[in-house]
Amino acid sequence: MKEIQNKSLIYIIENSNDEKKRYESLKALQKDFICSNRGFIFLENLLISDLNPKIRKKAAELLAEYHFPKTLHPIKWALQIDNSLNCVIKYIEIIKNYNETFLNLFLINEIEYYMSKYKRHQLKLAKCISYKNDLNDLIEIFLNYKVLNNLIIKFPNLSKEDKIVIIQEGKIKKLELTNYKMKNIKDIEGLYLLKHLEGLDLSFNDLSEINGLNGLLKLRNLNLSHNKITKIKNLEDLIELSSINLGFNKIEKIEGLTNQKKIKNLNLMHNKIKEFKGLIQLQSLETISLSKNLISEINDLDNFVNLKYLDLTLNNIPDISKYDKYKKKISLILYGNPFNTYDPGL
Repeated sequence: MKEIQNKSLIYIIENSNDEKKRYESLKALQKDFICSNRGFIFLENLLISDLNPKIRKKAAELLAEYHFPKTLHPIKWALQIDNSLNCVIKYIEIIKNYNETFLNLFLINEIEYYMSKYKRHQLKLAKCISYKNDLNDLIEIFLNYKVLNNLIIKFPNLSKEDKIVIIQEGKIKKLELTNYKMKNIKDIEGLYLLKHLEGLDLSFNDLSEINGLNGLLKLRNLNLSHNKITKIKNLEDLIELSSINLGFNKIEKIEGLTNQKKIKNLNLMHNKIKEFKGLIQLQSLETISLSKNLISEINDLDNFVNLKYLDLTLNNIPDISKYDKYKKKISLILYGNPFNTYDPGL
């Protein structure tokens, strides 16, 4: 009876196109079969050759549970070739739980390979020997290179330009993914793993929403200009932001910037913003670009103690006389408003 049930489950795993059925069948395999040599070979084949990352990950979990240390080398091999970051993270966890020294040596070899492969992107080449006593650092570096490797597969031009990706001591510091017709930031698999990313340029894409940036705690410069974004949101984690460019989008309201206390440069030109509001808490602001919006009045300028430059060209401001008192403190650019067709600035 068990043999018949296992054969039925194996048939579903090997032939069905339904991911849920395949996964549930894999979970339902009898322990006697899983623990057998036939079970090992079956799971090993899934780990190495199945096209579904969810199935590969589950096969790795079962191999780790019932066949260690025999399964160490198949999982190591899978760690080298698998491009699914969810699977890679699981393989690392499995090997780490069994033998940290083995994992340490493996990661050093892999990182040296990637450092050689992508040396044109290195800001500072570092010898891996300096990391070998810190396994968590090695894991982070390895995952950064895995992310880069996947990005180059998806966006081949990344491998052709030196300054599109900048790596320092094994961590990606700067990433430019411009003009790729990208519709969702979440399509950048593993972006959350780039813990040391400081500059991200996603301009000239088809993004309609800000998402997928959680965890980028060191990000300082963010460019989301020339997209289709309608609302400023999901930036709560980005507390180190110094500059953000949201120009040439479809934003109607200044909001969602409460946590950006360190921001100095804000670009919101060419949007649909009607009110000069939502910025009073950003006391570090030095430059604000709001040209070509729908703003008719400027409020609270006295509260911007560090503001040096404010561009409000091509808006709907009818009278500038009340802003004369700011001309010594702020470079206030207002030409192209209803009061005047051209004014080089106060």
